[in-house]
Amino acid sequence: MHRLQALCTYIDGCFDGLEKTQARSFVYAHIHAVTMLSVQIARKRGLDAELLAAAARLHDVHTLLTLESENHGPKGAALAEAILQEQGGWSAAEIAAICGAIACHSEKERNHDPLTDALIDADVLEHCLQRFPGPLIAKEEARWAKLQKEFGL
Repeated sequence: MHRLQALCTYIDGCFDGLEKTQARSFVYAHIHAVTMLSVQIARKRGLDAELLAAAARLHDVHTLLTLESENHGPKGAALAEAILQEQGGWSAAEIAAICGAIACHSEKERNHDPLTDALIDADVLEHCLQRFPGPLIAKEEARWAKLQKEFGL
């Protein structure tokens, strides 16, 4: 099985084994949407779609499993590292890039490396589209404006 497909199957299995709550179902749907958006962003920007999709699939795994969002980026990065190592097939450099993006994905106000910025942008894009036409989170407004211009929204 392809390594990204195996990772998605693993996360789906985690979700299937959890008590279903409205909050958990929302997080799972968010993870799925961010994954789909991340592939499109990667293609447009010439980034590695597989690495970005892996980061997207894992970016809120801590919140999915625990329903806790405080400091979920760094906590999720540690969890993602363990999952990727357990899954196998990912190099140390790939794991570091994926986990680095996950650790920083809540830092919406500043720029990072291209993979991290793309994950943040996919996350912001999903948040803003999901909330439309409601109010935006203040720290996402600048990125949302840039995304609207980049994607002609």
